[in-house]
Amino acid sequence: MDCGVPRAAATRNGVFCPDEAYILIRRKLVIFIGHHKVGSTALQAYLSLNARRLIDQGVLYPSVLANTPWTLLRRVVRRLKARMAHEPEYRQLQLFDREPHNALALKMLAEFKGNSGPVSYYGELPSSEEMLENIGHQLHSHRPHTVVLCAEAFANFGDISDTLIERLRDTFSDFDITLYCTLRRVDHYLPSWYAQCINFGRRLAPLRGGGFDSFVDTIHIDYCRLLNPWLRLIPDANLILRDYDEVLEAGGSIPDFLASIQLESHSMVVVPCMLNSGIPHRFIEICRVANWELDAKDSARLRQGIVSLANEAVVDAKPRPDLLGKNRDKLAVLFDPVDRSLGQLIGRERFFSPATAQPPLYEEGKVFTSAVEELAEALVSVRVTDRTRRYVSSLDLASMGRYN
Repeated sequence: MDCGVPRAAATRNGVFCPDEAYILIRRKLVIFIGHHKVGSTALQAYLSLNARRLIDQGVLYPSVLANTPWTLLRRVVRRLKARMAHEPEYRQLQLFDREPHNALALKMLAEFKGNSGPVSYYGELPSSEEMLENIGHQLHSHRPHTVVLCAEAFANFGDISDTLIERLRDTFSDFDITLYCTLRRVDHYLPSWYAQCINFGRRLAPLRGGGFDSFVDTIHIDYCRLLNPWLRLIPDANLILRDYDEVLEAGGSIPDFLASIQLESHSMVVVPCMLNSGIPHRFIEICRVANWELDAKDSARLRQGIVSLANEAVVDAKPRPDLLGKNRDKLAVLFDPVDRSLGQLIGRERFFSPATAQPPLYEEGKVFTSAVEELAEALVSVRVTDRTRRYVSSLDLASMGRYN
């Protein structure tokens, strides 16, 4: 194939252009396309930490940044700071190194929408075209038989524009493509995603009330909006569709993914399967109201403080509130046709098995009162302002009715 560029360049407009010998190799591209809240943070950290070891297996988990002096300096500084703080190895990576393809996906989304969005989390990034060209250079250098891309943000592509999927597909036009997708029971997923949105600092109405409507007709309830565009635009793709409960039974997102795409884990750096510890649902209503009523810095410190207290078991994550409340029945009705449609992809009536026994959920108002009392006492050991401590102590049941 003649791309009209020197061999060393190996890309044109972000599209990899291999030489004729490499074309004869049966090459595979595996794309983890989501969903959110299914262990993708741990999986990305694992693949990033073990990228060099994967190369020994002929598998490329590519970086998206060129090794410029500035990039190398940022990596060294981050690693030194992490080691001084005795952080585990996966924490020593820069965020754009730990989640390279999420950075790429969010950059592609931001460029399409014409805004910066969450890309700012990753610091200054090159254009998505440059990122794809950097991947192309690594393909030319390492000549792998398998390439792995992994990002939960890929889940958003189909709901935004076909162009985003087409661009990724066309970059790897000579590859056999496998789509790996993990889906979670929606009555478990939606409260978890809602909690994540609160942790991002978003100002939302309660999920039990008006906040529910913001997720209707989105990938967060209608999983077909996530999956169908990929299947339509890449009709020859091999689909690996996994139930999150089965993923957990297999040991978590990392061993399940490795087994599904037949990767060896021998001599790999071990990463915990649960990395993205968020705000316990017991404290979500406190944080939701605080996002509206405190300034951004104070509310962020409060959220960080709660996560820290929960991780250190200073505050109890139980009892768990029913964040959906009266909208639980509405969700079941909306999701029924989605479940049936997904089931058709695997040859059964429904995709998800009937729910097994779960820990009890409690009415949110009862949980809120005890959460406020415990948190107000625990915040003395957390780096928040006195104003924030007084604010939390002032909350009562009437606070739950605000911003609905």
